[in-house]
Amino acid sequence: MEEYFEILAEYYESPDYLAFTQVLLNLSHDPTTSAQTRKTMADIAVTADPELRRLVNKVFAGTGLRRQELKDLVFHSLRGIALSHVMVGTLPPVPRAARRSTRRVNAKLMARALSLLIEQERGSGR
Repeated sequence: MEEYFEILAEYYESPDYLAFTQVLLNLSHDPTTSAQTRKTMADIAVTADPELRRLVNKVFAGTGLRRQELKDLVFHSLRGIALSHVMVGTLPPVPRAARRSTRRVNAKLMARALSLLIEQERGSGR
């Protein structure tokens, strides 16, 4: 789980992803956004989805975990932590060393909690 978090964090904590997200949010809420731009935004999501599914399938290969809802929970939880760290990092009073320490602790704790949830799920035969 920690390695999975690192993969997701590398992408979702990048300045490029944040800029993309800001543009996407602005365009999706702007009533003057053209139909062609909206279609392009939807096409980007469709293009990215198979790669995300491939990563998820690779991470959970051999675990016996079948429930897609749990795989999605793990993905969204880890992505959420990465995005949260980026947002907190924009606040001026937080020292960089403290942010890195908090990120490592949060990642380890979340990975451990999700691993326990997966083990429980596998043990219940679902």
